[in-house]
Amino acid sequence: MRINFTKYFMTSVTIASLVAIISCKEESQSSNHDNQVQPISKEEAQEVNVYSARLPELIEPIFESFTKETGIKVNFIFLKQGILERLKSEGEFTPADVVLLSDIGSIYDITKENLAQPIKSKLVGENIPQQYRNKDNLWVGLTGRIRMLARNPNLGIPVKGYDILASKEMKKRVCSRSFSHPYNVSLVATYIEQYGEQQTQEWLGGWKDNLFDTASGDDTGQIKLIANGLCDVAPVNHYYYAQMINLDKNLSSKVELVPLSEMEQGAYMNISGALMAKYSQNVDEANKLIEFMTSQKAQELFAKLDYEIPLNPKVLQQSKFFDKNLSNIAPISLDAIAGNREKALKLIYSLEK
Repeated sequence: MRINFTKYFMTSVTIASLVAIISCKEESQSSNHDNQVQPISKEEAQEVNVYSARLPELIEPIFESFTKETGIKVNFIFLKQGILERLKSEGEFTPADVVLLSDIGSIYDITKENLAQPIKSKLVGENIPQQYRNKDNLWVGLTGRIRMLARNPNLGIPVKGYDILASKEMKKRVCSRSFSHPYNVSLVATYIEQYGEQQTQEWLGGWKDNLFDTASGDDTGQIKLIANGLCDVAPVNHYYYAQMINLDKNLSSKVELVPLSEMEQGAYMNISGALMAKYSQNVDEANKLIEFMTSQKAQELFAKLDYEIPLNPKVLQQSKFFDKNLSNIAPISLDAIAGNREKALKLIYSLEK
């Protein structure tokens, strides 16, 4: 009999002590075509097990809504780091069915290690555009996270794209979190895809030279630095700004996001996403959870809870923050960006020499 997932989390045994006989279950493709996630019969398994890098307060309401609609219980563990290492060490004995991650790089690493299986659902394909899904259905994007530019509204210099970070006019006027943080690594990887390594290296050098101080802190901290007049431009994920504006409406007089329409190079959008663990023992339930997370109901919850961009077009059209379209997002493959991360890190580390 397979180890109970709930007890697995409540005990302090090490992974090495887990012994289980894995029962086989045929994969079944969802037959749902009416954009509604259907409850499964009581005779079938009634739970799904999730490893999540998403904060509990952001994901629990989604799970609660799913359970209420389908009767399927969601057991989950929050793992801020180390999901890949855990899946590798557990191997075929992992209890995980679904994995939720907040960066395309982390998603890519798991698929590269052959630790995911295809999501077999026509409904997921109907809910999420192809550009936000893996071509082999090994992952699906759930929400968008745009790497935007925050600026002093009185900057007085046109900001047309990320090149402003390296502009000679911005000497000692730029602030940033660490270049090696995943958000900036993905931004650099995107720049490589657009302009090549040589131009990216020059751009990075100019960006570093323009820093008013050492790159440190988080995105919220960069927004505060601009508000306090210590710097004028910083790359930040859009939802940090949206959260801060929600708490302090006056902030907009001190800091603003460069509108997407002014980003002539296009803006870069990362994603949070879901994949199905290779050794999932609850494939039907896992498919239903992923279907639900791409549905209008869940997408609206994601947008409400964390101001992230819904990737379901029907919900995006209702977006208050980004006015109904993402037409100026750089049309670059997310898999290509993830594949460029090693090159990006080499260029970033070369800055320290």
